[in-house]
Amino acid sequence: MRQEYSSQLQDVNAELFRMTQLVGVAIQEATKALLTDDLDKAQRVIDADSDINAHNIAVEEKCLMIA
Repeated sequence: MRQEYSSQLQDVNAELFRMTQLVGVAIQEATKALLTDDLDKAQRVIDADSDINAHNIAVEEKCLMIA
């Protein structure tokens, strides 16, 4: 039981790590878009937000499944 719990926590941690990497890139790209007035880059950041949202949902689901 303890091993399974630890494994589930590691899965959540890994998902959070992947999500924070995506958020970091999004912040950098959004900042560049803002500073250079690049609307195409801004749109790419907006479009990529769905990936971040998917990771967020995965984290929430994994947290709800923890025994």
